Amino acid sequence: MLKPVVYSLNDWLFFYSFLIPRHSVLLAYELLSLTLRFQFLIYIKRKKYSAMSSFPGKVRVFLANLGYRRPLHPLVTPPLGLMYIAAYLRDKQSVSIELCNQKLCRYSDKTLVQKISDFKPHIIGLSAMTHSAGSLQWITTQLKTIFPNSWQIIGGPHASAIGKQLLSDISAHAIVIGEGEIAFEKIVSAYPNLNDLKGIKGVITQHSKNPIPINKANGHIIQSLDTLPFPAYDLVEIRKYWKEQSMPPIPRRKYMSLMSSRGCPFQCSYCHHIFGKQFRQHSPGRVVDEIAYYYKKYHVKDYEFIDDIFNLNPSFVFEFCEELHRRNLKIKLAFPNGLRGDLLSADIIDALCDAGMYFCAFAIESGSPRIQKQMRKHLNIERCLNNIQLAQKRGVYCHGFGMMGFPGETADEMQMTIDIMANSHLHTASFFTVTPLPGSDLFDQVTQQSHGLLDNIQYKEFSDVTINLSHVDDAHFLQMKRTALRQVMMNSNRIKRIILDFPQPHLLPLYIPEFIRRVTQGFIY
Repeated sequence: MLKPVVYSLNDWLFFYSFLIPRHSVLLAYELLSLTLRFQFLIYIKRKKYSAMSSFPGKVRVFLANLGYRRPLHPLVTPPLGLMYIAAYLRDKQSVSIELCNQKLCRYSDKTLVQKISDFKPHIIGLSAMTHSAGSLQWITTQLKTIFPNSWQIIGGPHASAIGKQLLSDISAHAIVIGEGEIAFEKIVSAYPNLNDLKGIKGVITQHSKNPIPINKANGHIIQSLDTLPFPAYDLVEIRKYWKEQSMPPIPRRKYMSLMSSRGCPFQCSYCHHIFGKQFRQHSPGRVVDEIAYYYKKYHVKDYEFIDDIFNLNPSFVFEFCEELHRRNLKIKLAFPNGLRGDLLSADIIDALCDAGMYFCAFAIESGSPRIQKQMRKHLNIERCLNNIQLAQKRGVYCHGFGMMGFPGETADEMQMTIDIMANSHLHTASFFTVTPLPGSDLFDQVTQQSHGLLDNIQYKEFSDVTINLSHVDDAHFLQMKRTALRQVMMNSNRIKRIILDFPQPHLLPLYIPEFIRRVTQGFIY
């Protein structure tokens, strides 16, 4: 803000009268008047700008999604969370943004730090899941050395789960819990006044009173998702993703990832809480608007939904499919994790198939009624299996998820899961070790019942975690995991279905190394 003028106009004229000839006093008066007017205009402009941002210029923001890819299982998808934040910031603030997905670029931590350094950011936003959070300490320490005055903000599932505890281990200024759009926009607005972060809802600093504000409390919740801009696909190199494998086991395809909803009302004990339990969903027309935009701009006809639960509201599904038909959008739909199997019906499956569904994942998790109750998923297994059969008959490639190693789970209960999936109409299946992630109810349960058991757990890619919470010894547990995949896959009818229904059968040999890795887990490595 400009300081107020101390001297009067007459004072200035008296001063100038000693420096310039008398006949030039009038000219000096005119020049001084112009100067004062110019200074006044600058003052008004700065005051107007300060209502939008306290920083006089574009705030440079670097957003990075952390993580590595395993050679045999290199899944990578566009970082929609950061892309939504970037789009929201551009709508609200004067910012210059660069976005980087470490997994896609296969950057080492050192290379990522150099990439950030080249951009010279004012604010650095790092997002990490628990299995990729191990590099946060080194990265933030290096960045603090290079940019001591730049803010480092940590977000994503891991930060939302750990809360302030994470700040004691890394060199960051704040953590954003829950949904990040509103909180991050307020952070940018506060820059460079660090003290202003204290009052922002959903932002945790060293001065926050609550020591561990885990994500169950949530930060800002966006009630109307239709108010959000489309995610900033222009900030990612989308064509590079088309050369890699995303969440569905279908590599090298031209696709876009979408989210139609946030939040999930179900209470599965192993799941995250980053979006809360309040379910919110875009309107069907808004989702189709987004598809139509990408269809026209990128000429993409393949779309995958990565919601927690796309089909909670049947009327939404039917209206969405009808809107696609009304606009004559001939597309393909994949659901790598967005459909709950027992909430489907013959009518819903037919509607989705007519709209272009060709891939669907079914999260059965456990074939044991007791374990279903214990993990609070309460899946209607019989209905789910029937829907798998209906989808498979319509030519949908069906992949199943199973989990093994729940606390107290017996060998017989694990075998129930294996048998149900082996006897189903699934084409393929994956079996994962139950992993108590920080912030989940399962983590709290195991921590309370088995003190110290999780102290040394190493969070890697989900299929690599080797903790065993079951009643079965480690050797028998690994042997059952190897048996599970062999029992499901070594079936002549299933192999025939895979060859007939797999969208890209010529690429099936690519999965042989990963299959070998899984059926030898704990034996070779």
